[in-house]
Amino acid sequence: MEFHFHSPYSEHILNYNTDDNCTIENQGVQYTVSMPYAVMAFFKIYDSYQMEKTCRSFEINCNLETDETKLLLESLLTKGSIFVKDVTLELLSSITNIAVELNFPMLKDYQRKLSSNI
Repeated sequence: MEFHFHSPYSEHILNYNTDDNCTIENQGVQYTVSMPYAVMAFFKIYDSYQMEKTCRSFEINCNLETDETKLLLESLLTKGSIFVKDVTLELLSSITNIAVELNFPMLKDYQRKLSSNI
C-alpha cells in the first residue's frame, strides 16, 4: 500500500508490507515505524500539509495480492482513529473507492457517516 503526497516541493511516500512495518520518507529522510502507527502518522503528516496549504493532492494505492494484505488493510481502515477530524473530499473519494473495491461493509458505513458531515 502506498500513500503519495504531491506538493510543489517534493513527493512523500509511505508504504507498508504485511510484516507490520513501514517506511516513511520525508524530504529524503527515511524512518521505519510499526503499524498501525504508520497510518496514523500518514494522516498527521497530511493534516499538517493541509494546514500549510503546500500539499495539493494525495492518492492511496493498494496492492491486494494476498488475503493477509486485504485483512490488514481492512483492519487499519475500519479504525476511526486513523482518520483526521476534517475529512477532505479527496480522502473521502479514496475511502469510497477502497470500500467499493474491497467490499468492506464497515468502511462503507463509515464513509456514509463522513459524507453526511460534509
